[in-house]
Amino acid sequence: MLYTCNRTYYGDVGKTYEFELHRPKPDKLPFICFIKLVAPGHRLGDLIQVTLDSFTIGRFASYTNAGCPDGDLHITESDRPAVSGGWCGTSWAPAHYYSETNSITLLVRLFTLSSLDNTGYNFDFRLGYKMLNRNRAVVRYGEQKMFASKS
Repeated sequence: MLYTCNRTYYGDVGKTYEFELHRPKPDKLPFICFIKLVAPGHRLGDLIQVTLDSFTIGRFASYTNAGCPDGDLHITESDRPAVSGGWCGTSWAPAHYYSETNSITLLVRLFTLSSLDNTGYNFDFRLGYKMLNRNRAVVRYGEQKMFASKS
């Protein structure tokens, strides 16, 4: 499904939502898109799973200097320190990201639209997102056991 940038999205726990951005037209560059995903609790979840199903943003040029000259993806989380760096180039398999908080923002930037040899353009962005309950995140937070108190 095609979604709109610069919006906040929610979802029900366990349901996967598909998100796709179309390649911007050259006269719309630079392309800047904020996507905020929020899991406010209860049936709307506590954490967020993001799967980058199809990902090409620009090209990867260098590990040391101006590594993503055409554009990139940054993921930030509420109540977490900002970190430098981003993702660019092409992912050849789905990549998963699990939030540590209930709110994440994806920043998609494309500065230059160009053809990548015979493989198409340097922009393809499709993801799925799912809201998760914190008590199901046993790998990260351990198993949540509920004990009944005896009086």
